[in-house]
Amino acid sequence: MTISECVNKHQQLVDLHIGESETFPMDELRALYADADQKLFDSAVKLFDWTQKGEKALENVKMFSLLMVALLHPSEEGET
Repeated sequence: MTISECVNKHQQLVDLHIGESETFPMDELRALYADADQKLFDSAVKLFDWTQKGEKALENVKMFSLLMVALLHPSEEGET
């Protein structure tokens, strides 16, 4: 997945709306990052409370998306 593809996926998530009593479906989240290594995905998922609903659930998804962009495309700064 290229950085551009990650940014596009993040933008799609930013534009989503989740009902007040809804959580974000984990299968949809996994589908967004289908090409990410399963271990990496599972480790990142553990950092968030997926029982949250409505806007809080959407905030989790947005933050997860930013984390995945950072993990999939770390800065090359400092590498030799």
